[in-house]
Amino acid sequence: MVLSWISKDHGILLLKLEKIGVRGHSLNWFYNFLKDRCQFVEANGRSSSIQNILFWVPQGSILGPLLFLIYINDFVGVVRRGNPVFFADDTSIFYYGNELTQLLTDAQSDLNFITTWLSENCLYLNVEKSKFIIFQRPGRKIHDLPNITVSNKLVARIDHVNFLRLVLDETLLWDHHIDYVCKKISPIIGVLSRLKNVHSVEAKRTVYFGLVQSHLLYTGMCPIWGTAAEQLLTRVKILQKRAIKLLFNFPARYPTKLLFASAAVPPLDVLVAKASVSFVYQSLHGLNMSQTTFVQNSEIHGLNTRMQTQIRQTPIHSTRYGARGVYFCLVNIFNNLPQEIKESNSLNSFKRKLYVFYKSNY
Repeated sequence: MVLSWISKDHGILLLKLEKIGVRGHSLNWFYNFLKDRCQFVEANGRSSSIQNILFWVPQGSILGPLLFLIYINDFVGVVRRGNPVFFADDTSIFYYGNELTQLLTDAQSDLNFITTWLSENCLYLNVEKSKFIIFQRPGRKIHDLPNITVSNKLVARIDHVNFLRLVLDETLLWDHHIDYVCKKISPIIGVLSRLKNVHSVEAKRTVYFGLVQSHLLYTGMCPIWGTAAEQLLTRVKILQKRAIKLLFNFPARYPTKLLFASAAVPPLDVLVAKASVSFVYQSLHGLNMSQTTFVQNSEIHGLNTRMQTQIRQTPIHSTRYGARGVYFCLVNIFNNLPQEIKESNSLNSFKRKLYVFYKSNY
């Protein structure tokens, strides 16, 4: 469920600043920073009347984002049954369970508390921008669902959502996200084609890494959507190969296997694999904030066996859809690494060995 809200009251903001320990001269400073600010609109040589700003904070100020976070800091305690995730003024709340009706009931209960909290804090929930999505297996048809409402307004259900530039569809098949990635990369192919008279391959590589590979690696999300069906990933691979050919001004039908090595550009499969095993290694050694649990055989029996660094896959999947699950794909890629790489004693050592190992696959 994705929520969006607006507005902010100065009096409430000052009260919250005081509650977190901002008092005395510091609180007076914030009061003077916010009070007696005015605004007007000028268009076509005419100006509107000057009005006092009673809500919000000065736009473009360094303190603006900080004051907003302080203002909504106690929102987490309002959500009692879901898991909220914040990004600026957008909030997503995740609910997990086996009974869909109960999940929707929990969401409605939290929304009722949220509506009350918003009213008390002079905030307004933008119902038109608030949506909910139900993640499910492909082929399931859900009917007769209870409605989710806010102040008697219906919250719309959607089949995909852009979550921080990762497009999540309700079946997690990643077709919508791959559409998104292809639409971002396709215009760059035109840019590279117009640079064909630029003789410096290094200059065109800079464009490639900045405008093509950046979309493939955005926030390390490629291990997630990289588990999509091969026919979907092929669309991205074709665009990547077209971009590599343009770096060297080769025709469209020229084989690209050697070009990846010549340009020192990893193909999509290698990008996904490297990001996947790096994530697993960091999770195993507590180097990231992931809540995903990976259990190695050595943690179970404590014996010095050949398979001690292998990660156990439990539960075992029984469908093709399960085989493309993110967890199982991550584990499979990591388990197929050579033993010496998995036993690296530091992240830097792991990355160096990983670079040498995958470079042979370019």
